[in-house]
Amino acid sequence: MKSTNFEFLREKRPELAELGGFAEYHARNDPSACLHKLRLLVERMTKIVYDQYRLVTLPRSSFNDLLIDDSFKRILPNAILDKMHALRIRGNDAVHGGKFTAIFPVFSSKKPSKFHPGSTSASMMEKRTTFQISYPLKNLNPNHKK
Repeated sequence: MKSTNFEFLREKRPELAELGGFAEYHARNDPSACLHKLRLLVERMTKIVYDQYRLVTLPRSSFNDLLIDDSFKRILPNAILDKMHALRIRGNDAVHGGKFTAIFPVFSSKKPSKFHPGSTSASMMEKRTTFQISYPLKNLNPNHKK
C-alpha cells in the first residue's frame, strides 16, 4: 500500500513501507489496526537490526526482550528506544481491546523508521523530518468538541 510517510523505506525495505502504508490507511477509521501495524513495523525493524549487527537472541525472546537487550540499546539513541517501547506498549494494548486515537503513535513512529540502519541513505533520512498527513484527521479524539 502506498504511503505518505514511509515510502522512503520502499526501495530497501518494502515490507516496512507496506506496514507504514497500512498504518496510515487505518489511522482515521481504525486506530487499533493502525497501532497494530505500527507495532509490527517497529518489531520487524528491531529484528532487522539484530540481523544486520549479528546480535545474539535467545530462542524465545519477546519483542520487549529484544528492545531491552544491552547490545541492542548500545546501537540506537535512547529517544528512539523510548518511541519503540511506546509503540510496542500501545500496539499491544490496541490488539487487546484498548481504545486509542492513532495520532500519537503515527507521529511517534516516524523517528524509529528514520534511524533504521540500512533503510535509506543518510541524506534521505535528513529530508524526512516532518510527518505528512494526506487526509483530514479532525475528530480522531472521541472527546473532541467542535
